[in-house]
Amino acid sequence: RSAQRLCISDSNHNRLLVTELVGPTQARITKIIGGPAAGNHDGSFSEARFNRPQGLFLDQDSLFVCDTDNHRLCRIDLTSEKVTT
Repeated sequence: RSAQRLCISDSNHNRLLVTELVGPTQARITKIIGGPAAGNHDGSFSEARFNRPQGLFLDQDSLFVCDTDNHRLCRIDLTSEKVTT
């Protein structure tokens, strides 16, 4: 059985969390993208910076995010762990 993912926009900490559901009421964080300071930068998950990210759309291994206060749409490649505008 493959793991199910849940992606969370942690807007007040300027980051995204990717979790793996491990039970009916439990999830384990597998990736942290961006944070904690606000910014506007593409790159690796640790280099990337967002400013109040909100809307998310997951399409297989691509996560799209509305980086609200930067007025940009970012694509996050969950395989290569890169963020691009």
